[in-house]
Amino acid sequence: MRIPRRIFHQEDEASNSAAAFGAFPRRGLQPSYPAHKMKKLLIVDALSQAYRAFHAIPPLSTSTGIPTNAVQGFASMLAKGLEDHRPDYLAIAGDAGGKNFRHRAYPEYKATRKPMPPELREQIPLIKDVVRGLRIPWLEVAGYEADDIIATLVRRARESGLETVVLSADKDLLQLVGEGVCVASPHREEEPYDPEGVRERYGVRPERLADFLALTGDASDNIPGIPKVGKKTAAALLEEYGDLEGVLAHAEEVSGNVLRENLLRYADQARRARVLVGLKDDVPLSVEIGDLVRKEPDPEVLGPLYRRLELKGLARKLDTGAAEECVWEEVESPRAVAALAAELAEGGTFSFSCRARPEGGVSALAFAAGDRVAVVELNADAFRSRKLEALAPLFTAPGLRRSVHDGKAAVHLLESEGIAPGPLQFDTLLASYLLRPARPEHSLETLCWEYLDWKLDSGDPGSSGFLGRQARAVERLRAELLPELEEKKLLSLLLDLELPVSRVLAAMEDTGVAVDRARLKLLSVEFGEKLDELSARMYDLAGETFNLNSPVQLRRVLFDKLGLAPAKKTKTGYSTDVGVLEKLAEDHELPRLLLEYRQYFKLKSTYVDALPALIAADGRVHTTFHQAVTATGRISSSNPNLQNIPVRSEEGRRIREAFRARAADWTLVAADYSQIELRLLAHLSDESRMIEAFEQGLDIHAFTASLIFGVPIGRVSPDERRRAKTVNFGIIYGMGASRLSRELGISRGEAEDFIRAYFERYPGVKSYYDRVIAEACRSGYVSTIFHRRRYLPELKSQRPMERAFGERAAMNAPIQGSAADIIKKAMVELFRRIRDDGAAWKMLLQIHDELLLECPRSETVAAARVIRDCMEKVVSLRVPILVDFKTGSTWGEMAAYRVEG
Repeated sequence: MRIPRRIFHQEDEASNSAAAFGAFPRRGLQPSYPAHKMKKLLIVDALSQAYRAFHAIPPLSTSTGIPTNAVQGFASMLAKGLEDHRPDYLAIAGDAGGKNFRHRAYPEYKATRKPMPPELREQIPLIKDVVRGLRIPWLEVAGYEADDIIATLVRRARESGLETVVLSADKDLLQLVGEGVCVASPHREEEPYDPEGVRERYGVRPERLADFLALTGDASDNIPGIPKVGKKTAAALLEEYGDLEGVLAHAEEVSGNVLRENLLRYADQARRARVLVGLKDDVPLSVEIGDLVRKEPDPEVLGPLYRRLELKGLARKLDTGAAEECVWEEVESPRAVAALAAELAEGGTFSFSCRARPEGGVSALAFAAGDRVAVVELNADAFRSRKLEALAPLFTAPGLRRSVHDGKAAVHLLESEGIAPGPLQFDTLLASYLLRPARPEHSLETLCWEYLDWKLDSGDPGSSGFLGRQARAVERLRAELLPELEEKKLLSLLLDLELPVSRVLAAMEDTGVAVDRARLKLLSVEFGEKLDELSARMYDLAGETFNLNSPVQLRRVLFDKLGLAPAKKTKTGYSTDVGVLEKLAEDHELPRLLLEYRQYFKLKSTYVDALPALIAADGRVHTTFHQAVTATGRISSSNPNLQNIPVRSEEGRRIREAFRARAADWTLVAADYSQIELRLLAHLSDESRMIEAFEQGLDIHAFTASLIFGVPIGRVSPDERRRAKTVNFGIIYGMGASRLSRELGISRGEAEDFIRAYFERYPGVKSYYDRVIAEACRSGYVSTIFHRRRYLPELKSQRPMERAFGERAAMNAPIQGSAADIIKKAMVELFRRIRDDGAAWKMLLQIHDELLLECPRSETVAAARVIRDCMEKVVSLRVPILVDFKTGSTWGEMAAYRVEG
């Protein structure tokens, strides 16, 4: 039977390609003005706008650490300028750098200016690339500043009969304002500066601004004027005597001894300042006004640039035309489906995509191999089962290399049709996650616009063509991502860890965990009564009823009525966050009760009342595990989040009691890595004392306390051990003296001494962290023991808080990420052992360094031995890896369990 062929094209929405910034008019680049209207030149002061953009937008970077806030801000400002002024001619004026005639006249010119921040300097070439893609001339001339280039362009524009708009926040350029010339800034809400606007700001007209600055001086450029001459005095002098020379010529007539003496004494200094602040309009430019005619952007330059910089908003506004033509085949008959399956199996390599149907199961499958794309619709007819039967070997047969986007979701869909898929060889979602771990999402649409210049979200998502395009995208993306994974030594992490873990998580989601609905109902009533009791007590203390969840009403009661001292202020008023309430609770009962109220309220709303609605027909809650969210490689959980139920509070433990084993003769088994992060710190730092303590099985916190306090380990007090424990774990997370002082309730000086003593006792740890931070500053990332990367652009920041965060992350990420990788490897090995042994045990949850399983009570010993074997032997470190066990009928009523043998 002949297979029908249909064609679809990868197209953007129809739009003018000039809409790179969403600023170009639909009717074309050359607006048809009335005959009497002057044409317009827009000149952009490059560095002024770049600095403004850099400081206006919070630090942004790509997932690989390239800073982009100035690029994005510059593009947005330029877009606004184009939209507001609709110019016919365009130019960008930049500084070539180096010395110019002003430096020769005054060597201290701009000597006090801080150097350009490295994060901005790194973005200047990228901004130039954007301008090049927009086909706007970027003008620089050695020996001259951008201001002089702008002045020259303004003069030439006047001579050519053009209106001119200068886009800049530089006050020096206000000298140019006059007939047909204005200065505008995207940050200024008012109209662009005209002569009257300049006069309102400085008290003088634009042509006298250079004289004005010569009198007052310009601190930003380190140009001294006349001492004791401020703005009002300068404006008054110029109003009286006309210009600078007029003022100096009549200095003897000026009233006020100090002012008169300064005008006479510093006359030459003022004349020099006049030369420095004045603008030259005879710069030898290599372009004529005609060369500045506005042109259409070049999507072939901008598209790849925006994708590399992950500027999705800008990239989506580009009209790149048909980036890809794809021919897809709709395979309809069972015989044609069988022929397709045979052909794909013979080729050995293919990509696929699935479409779910609302009632469950798969409604269609698409396959891509090379340039061929085929779609199989699985309608609810007599042929549906025959088609699935013909396709099943493609997913189950060993040796076939299968690729997909979001393999976990695909596994769920295929298993719902009774197909138990074999291992996948590529998952574009996980590949993207390994390459760009800080990216907030890794959708197929995002990857398509970044790597392929496709707009995958156009078209009908329910169509066969759209599904085929998805399969084709996976096929193309594999070819793009695979070399990058190999180059960065991440392919093994994908194949040997992330892909197998994906299958384990799919099985855990299917299994779920049993929940006692009746117990949750009782807790809901109990927590509700507790909230009512706390509310009543707080109303009594306040002498009125008020909305406990309203920050505005809470501020009024705490600070106005009760007179408590506010601790910190936010944009909306004094803060009532946890830190503030904890401080206030030391002096008053109401904030203490409010903290307790908030705890009960959160637990009741988030878990006690929400969980019953999530219990499926099988009596179990099926959380969703996320494998591509955290930058460190840890697995997260949602709907519901079962990783954040408090374990240290009594209320949290009572919620956990609602999670139970599947039957009375079954038990829950919790296996938790013992101090895995500290053991990894000992391994990575090769700190001999720490290694020795773990090898001897000593209490690491007591051992650390004995070193710091200089007492035998057997005589360490509970308080000394507590302090050592705090600093042990705090060091891993880069805790500084301020945080440690708060945690331990000691002075900052004592905390500094404590940290210093720690590093003196563990010099290997200090050396390790110094090496890690230095290497991260050089390379831009840190790695786990399995080569997982975390990029840290914050290390290049000039902002101390951001740089400090980057240093803390550099210290912690290799340890936390390695711990995440280790438990993932243990999950894969344990899943394999359970499957190969045909055991009934089920893996239920992963909570950071802990696994929760259920097994028949009679098999507890056997299960614990296998779990221990898998978890403790999954990797070899310089120190032994140990696992602590607990068992019990519910998650909240578990007791320590010793594994014998």
